Amino acid sequence: MLLTRGVLVAVAAGAACSDDAPTTCPIGDRSLAVEIVAVHWSGTGTSADVADLADGGAVDLVRPIQGGKVVYVGVRARNVDGCNLQLTAALRDPATMQVIALEQRPVRLVAGGDGWGHAESAFDHLANLPACPSAAATQDLDGASWRLELRLDEVGGRTATTTLTVAPRCPDSDQLDECRCECDSDYELGSACPTDPIDGGVD
Repeated sequence: MLLTRGVLVAVAAGAACSDDAPTTCPIGDRSLAVEIVAVHWSGTGTSADVADLADGGAVDLVRPIQGGKVVYVGVRARNVDGCNLQLTAALRDPATMQVIALEQRPVRLVAGGDGWGHAESAFDHLANLPACPSAAATQDLDGASWRLELRLDEVGGRTATTTLTVAPRCPDSDQLDECRCECDSDYELGSACPTDPIDGGVD
């Protein structure tokens, strides 16, 4: 395997297709090595806001429907079957190498005009990595540096991984105080945090 910053190329393993094989969605040339690049969603719009994630880059901590704070991270890829993929994402404390957040899910990538496969949906086909609250974190999540590990598994056995440093951050919004509270290393699960102002509705 060849590892470059933010990009990992996996050695391709040839696999024959049979008549009863699942639907395939080839992206690029599957006789070549799988290539992946880390991406993230800013939380400010739709899947169009998914962008490449640089080593050392910031990722927004976003409040999902179920509560807490997540970071939406994943990959774009090529030379892969976009219909039969599984994404695993983990966030580690670089001081202890303790996993503080982990998620695994099936994902679907769709071919773009650039020759790469992109997440079909920012919510369903990126990892919703549950960053806060975290009982395992030794420092506040907001603004600190953490180790992000991403792995893409293709049905049939091919795998590609990439690792980079990220800085989760609480966005400057009406959720800022709540986010910093829940992402504090001393936060106790179930404790009260500042809440958003009551929505007065539309006149």
